[in-house]
Amino acid sequence: VAGESRLVSHLRANLNFFIDTPENFKTFFLFYYYASLRQDYRELNTRMTEQTLNRFAVDLCDHSLEEGRSMPIEQARLVAAMIHRELIGSIQQYFITEHHSDPVVFKKQVIQACLKLCSDSI
Repeated sequence: VAGESRLVSHLRANLNFFIDTPENFKTFFLFYYYASLRQDYRELNTRMTEQTLNRFAVDLCDHSLEEGRSMPIEQARLVAAMIHRELIGSIQQYFITEHHSDPVVFKKQVIQACLKLCSDSI
């Protein structure tokens, strides 16, 4: 979406990938299951998670500058991990609990929660 930060764009892309295509979530959920059992899957999941955290950390540094502040990269890595947990946990809850959430509203709420973690940490 034009005018939004790269952080919001990445959050939105992740949410769209899973919420708009439930098969993607089911595949990743199965992948997480295998990662709990097999070293090779765990190593792959670790690499993918590290790439995501690095991307979010850079996004957070840029986002903090857009807000007129500065976030050191070490702090950004910690906040990136919190945002990642919020994002993954929210997506899991969306699919594994009964609810009547509109997908559009749900995605907005998750983005707002992630941005709150960011603003509370700057």
